[in-house]
Amino acid sequence: MFNFYFDRLYTQPKEWSTAQLFTKAKQGSIYNRLYEQRMDPEKSFSSAKNGLKIVNNDGLAAFYADKQTVLARFPELHCKVGINKHFLVKNIDWKS
Repeated sequence: MFNFYFDRLYTQPKEWSTAQLFTKAKQGSIYNRLYEQRMDPEKSFSSAKNGLKIVNNDGLAAFYADKQTVLARFPELHCKVGINKHFLVKNIDWKS
């Protein structure tokens, strides 16, 4: 099982369907709560490349995107980020 914690959540541009899961989420849903509690309405939306850079540099950030697209486009980051369904977070050695 892959466990992770993130304080800040980023995703693709607001026009993309992945972002609209959060911006147009039903009040009280998990997507709505993540949007309200972990996302900045202006700063949390960017390209996958920029989002992955943020995750790689910030251990408390996560990026929500289509896993297959990210893996195909950014093979150099495979070992640097952990993936659980759609959430990408910085890999941390939990044993240390």
